[in-house]
Amino acid sequence: CCCCCCCCCCCHRAARMSNMDSSGFYSSYQSNIAGNNYMPENSSQRGTGDSNSFAATKNFSDSDAASAASSLAGVGIFFQQDSDTNEVFVKTIVKGGSADRSGVLRVGDVVVRVDHDNVEGQPLSTLRSRILGSQGSYVTLGFRRREGPETTYYDVPLMRGSPEYFESLKATQPLQDEIERLRRQNTHLEAQRVQDAAELQRFRSHMEAQRQEFDHKFLAMDDSLARKDEEILRLKHELMGLDDHRREATSAKSELAKLKESMVDDGRRAEEKESLRLHYIEDLKHKMEDERQRMEEHI
Repeated sequence: CCCCCCCCCCCHRAARMSNMDSSGFYSSYQSNIAGNNYMPENSSQRGTGDSNSFAATKNFSDSDAASAASSLAGVGIFFQQDSDTNEVFVKTIVKGGSADRSGVLRVGDVVVRVDHDNVEGQPLSTLRSRILGSQGSYVTLGFRRREGPETTYYDVPLMRGSPEYFESLKATQPLQDEIERLRRQNTHLEAQRVQDAAELQRFRSHMEAQRQEFDHKFLAMDDSLARKDEEILRLKHELMGLDDHRREATSAKSELAKLKESMVDDGRRAEEKESLRLHYIEDLKHKMEDERQRMEEHI
């Protein structure tokens, strides 16, 4: 791929064009600048340089550079743009510059906002015009940082100026270091707050997922209990029907027992009658035999 690279550093291109090197800053990256381009030390990682350079453009004249050198400054960052994604990311952080002093930025962070305005996908020239400004003024840059699967967004206010400018501030304003320290601490706390907020959001999302899962299981349990209650009610109705059948069977059994007892009594009475009849017949036979004998004797 081919990447555009740029420099939002602490001095303007005019310092190079006018051969200004009193700060010693320009010499630290002079070897990486060829013509109007900034060439990264390891361009094979994300791309190669081209003529679209943050630090300089072909239409920037020496007279313009000379007048701008004393008034425009950056924040001590070399940016590079990936031509495939158009992402502008931090390639190098200049030691002693505003970005380095903040202690927050890292190489590879992608710039997404300038003074809270979205600049994603915009060309380097737009970022150059937005970031460069007078020394001592502030610009707030928003970055996106990817760490494994996690993505963090943070804003960092940076003062425009060269390392020498910050050294002069240190010499003339003893409280500046303390202010910068507190600013860095505040920025770090803000970044920590953003991370905590992201962690809290992840926790809330996890809890919401857990709640939804619990609700799903609870509803499923309710459905299961409702089905079981219906089954219990059906079994109760069946049991009540069986109880009715049992009572009917018991009643029928009792009736049958009474009928059997009655039949037994009838049978016993019938046997008694039959026994009496047999006795009567036997007595009648004896009487007839006696009468027959008596008549034979009489004859």
